[in-house]
Amino acid sequence: MESIGLGFQKMKTALDGNKLGLWPCKVTTTLNVTANADQGGKLVLDTTIKPPADVVTAEIKGHAEQTNNSSATRGNTINIELYSAACIPKDTLGYDKPEKVQGVVDALESSMNKAPLLVQ
Repeated sequence: MESIGLGFQKMKTALDGNKLGLWPCKVTTTLNVTANADQGGKLVLDTTIKPPADVVTAEIKGHAEQTNNSSATRGNTINIELYSAACIPKDTLGYDKPEKVQGVVDALESSMNKAPLLVQ
């Protein structure tokens, strides 16, 4: 979200007071968040048994090995939709009760004046 805000801020600076000339109804940002984890291990057991020197020279050897590996991946897609006030979708508070929107607009304007990353 921070990089999106910085992108809007850079675009505003690049426009240098000029108007873009396009007011989209909807801006959709899709964030694909993934996490991966790998874990592995190996257990090796070597044994050698030698009999005493006065017995026939023979050895008993044993070797056991076990390898374990596991891997996991998970992901989430987050869609953020921003609507222009002129294109409010049906079945939303702004469409059904536009008189309730002014309080939200006032709160957004207040927060935009305090947050340096948002485009004003």
